[in-house]
Amino acid sequence: MGCSVIVCTRNRPELLREALGAVMPTLRCDDELVVVDSASESASTRDVCDELGARCVRAEVKGLSIARNRGVAESTGDIVVFTDDDCRPQPGWLDAIDAAFDAADVGFVIGQVRADVDDPYLPFDATPRPRRVFEGIVDPIDIGHGACMAFRREAYVAYGGADDRLGAGSRLLSAEDHDLFLRMLVHGWKGKYEPGALVLHRDWRSHREVVQYCWG
Repeated sequence: MGCSVIVCTRNRPELLREALGAVMPTLRCDDELVVVDSASESASTRDVCDELGARCVRAEVKGLSIARNRGVAESTGDIVVFTDDDCRPQPGWLDAIDAAFDAADVGFVIGQVRADVDDPYLPFDATPRPRRVFEGIVDPIDIGHGACMAFRREAYVAYGGADDRLGAGSRLLSAEDHDLFLRMLVHGWKGKYEPGALVLHRDWRSHREVVQYCWG
């Protein structure tokens, strides 16, 4: 199945350049890449995309959930894959995601997100967890992280996509990914954790900002 890789960004052109440098070599012939500029305050995001030959669309209102929904609307793949501008997907991550959608009732797949530094407060995997299938009602915080997540398009669209009251740029700062996971499970879809879909998360927050992020 073709994957649509969606990278949302705001006012971080240098991080975006590094992220696209990691993402673009991993794309296969049936995949597409959509960069969503989440109401950046300059043209720097589009400049980076033009330089690297990446398609860029703009969301006029800031917010990660708004940007992700815009990316889905602008893409065509059967599977929509999200990563962030501070992440570096590793070779083979899309093959691992594709392989995990091996049954019609798998609605979402979560990959492994590892920090590029050792900080116990960061909400990422310190070591790979074993593969796991999620079904029924589980605590979504145990599932994984939105920095590497993929959805069957029909499931994402059917239940309204990301809630724009949640996530970066909103008052509540985060948890739009956990909300998505839980809504998929409530409606009968299964989820999977696939450690072979690995992205490295670039640490750019101060320790104080990490604690604030986790609190949000």
